[in-house]
Amino acid sequence: MPRTLKTLEDARVSGQELVAICLQLQCRHRWPVDLPKVIHYVGGAHSLWPMRGQRHFSERMRCPACNSKGVHIWMGVPKTPQPLIGGLPYAVENRDVGNEVLVSVIAQVRHISVAHAAFEAAVLAYPGRRVSLTEGAFVLRDSRFIVLPGGKAGA
Repeated sequence: MPRTLKTLEDARVSGQELVAICLQLQCRHRWPVDLPKVIHYVGGAHSLWPMRGQRHFSERMRCPACNSKGVHIWMGVPKTPQPLIGGLPYAVENRDVGNEVLVSVIAQVRHISVAHAAFEAAVLAYPGRRVSLTEGAFVLRDSRFIVLPGGKAGA
């Protein structure tokens, strides 16, 4: 799982590309941020995201097209996309009943039929626990919801 990016140095080390977009509505020029140059001027420990009460580097940047100050900073598309966990897209997860916190991953599988079977087995093995079947960030099934014959969801 990728680390959270907090500083300019984190973005540089991870190879993350930043895109600057001019704040002026009439301009909206966009260009890639020269991260080593920005780090040279403001330092690698500078926060990647604006913080209340502190001047952010994006407020000092000038648009090369209209020469106005201030830009929006956006994350570019990563050069190498993060693969799904080990090539296993489906996961059966045990989540805390009171909130959405992940307690443990019960199973990770490649095939959808095996994922459904693992989900059914986990629901029987862990009664009273919240078990969910996910594909990446999408929840496919959840033990809190019972599917009634005919396809209608019930509580």
